[in-house]
Amino acid sequence: MARLLSVWRGRDVRCLLETARLWTQPRRRGCYRAGSRETGQRRIMPVIILVRHAKAVDRMDAEDDFERGLTERGRADADRAGAALAGAGLKADRALVSPSRRTRETWARIAPALGDPAVDDPMALYHASQDMLERAAREAFADGAERIVLVGHNPGIGAFVHGLAAAAGDNQGLPRGWPTAAAAAFAVDAAAPALRARERVLLFNPKEC
Repeated sequence: MARLLSVWRGRDVRCLLETARLWTQPRRRGCYRAGSRETGQRRIMPVIILVRHAKAVDRMDAEDDFERGLTERGRADADRAGAALAGAGLKADRALVSPSRRTRETWARIAPALGDPAVDDPMALYHASQDMLERAAREAFADGAERIVLVGHNPGIGAFVHGLAAAAGDNQGLPRGWPTAAAAAFAVDAAAPALRARERVLLFNPKEC
């Protein structure tokens, strides 16, 4: 019996040491998660990156909803989103950004990580629905873009992410709703009648960092 207890204690110690090792490893504690087959810039299919604006000031602290800027936490979260995108090696050649202050400020903090692509910011993207966001993305792909980033608002941006994740068959770790400064990227079939995700290649959830 004493020998058996000694063996189990040894296993417990090894388990605790392994847990501590994993806990102290940088980055990989939910801050961002690559898809099941991370392929970097070698992926052949078009890529879409979807980002919700970071945390903004309360409506009462701005002239109107359109002029709500980022809070200190929002600026920090947007910087971390940019770091996650850079760490995954993602780039974009077209940005579709809602013209509201909070989305523009979020974009300014993540743009360098994505290579500062050309920006379109039509008023139609302000609080755009999922269907409107998908239509804008399809038009950008049809216009020759291969890697698109879209910065927008809930509920449209969150619904778009969840729809793409369902099509890719990869909802693992996907947060309910879609938190501020959250980002996801998918390899997509842009030539299909409806934009269809083939693979999720990135998930960043600032609430898990």
